Amino acid sequence: MRLRVSRSSIAPSFAVIPSIRHLAAIAVLVGPAGIALAQSTSQPAAPVARSPEKTQISPSQAAPAQPAEPLRSIAMWNTEKIEGSSDVLGLKGYDPVAYFPEGGSKPARGDVNIIAAYKGVRYQFASIENRDLFLKSPARYEPAFGGWCAWAMLDGDKVDFDPNTFLVSGNRLFVFYNGFWGDTRAKWTAKAKDQAAEAKQADTNWKKLSGEAPRDIKPASEVTADAAAADAEPAASQPAATPTEPSAPAPK
Repeated sequence: MRLRVSRSSIAPSFAVIPSIRHLAAIAVLVGPAGIALAQSTSQPAAPVARSPEKTQISPSQAAPAQPAEPLRSIAMWNTEKIEGSSDVLGLKGYDPVAYFPEGGSKPARGDVNIIAAYKGVRYQFASIENRDLFLKSPARYEPAFGGWCAWAMLDGDKVDFDPNTFLVSGNRLFVFYNGFWGDTRAKWTAKAKDQAAEAKQADTNWKKLSGEAPRDIKPASEVTADAAAADAEPAASQPAATPTEPSAPAPK
């Protein structure tokens, strides 16, 4: 016995399956661009590469700027040439530390065998102890206004000084002319005079002449403390001022 199946009963099941001819017709209509679009939409999107974020450095985190080196116009100073040396002699060979309380507060001619040079200026000292104190804080012991008369500097004049006429005030060494035209230290220290105002006026005139500003000077207590600390703990670097050996005399 045969089983009869009508075409109408199986047609719907074949209608949902496209034939090879239909697929070819669709490919022609859509074209390569459509196929590529279908393939691209079916694949997951690639991750977008991001550039690394730049770290912002705040001003407080930036390296601190180094202070500028103070101007030093040695050519304008009151110094003497030294034969066979690029250094010049300061204070006429007198001991700069001897003028201060820790050095005795009395002028003393320095020994030619006990010397130290600081940034182009050589000084002579009455003792090794004074030289060592100078090496700890050279700026404290160098004379104001490059070693010119402080009274004359009130008018912006460069006048020589008498090594025995001096004044230590405000941790600074002032030297004065004392000769035929009078004792200028006495004029500077007159009771009616304001020495702080005089020093400020002389500083202004000296800066106009040389470009130098007043040095940052430590009081004696800080110099002594720094010296004790340096003795207890070796310094990491050499001091700016260094002792200098005198030249050996030529054999006869």
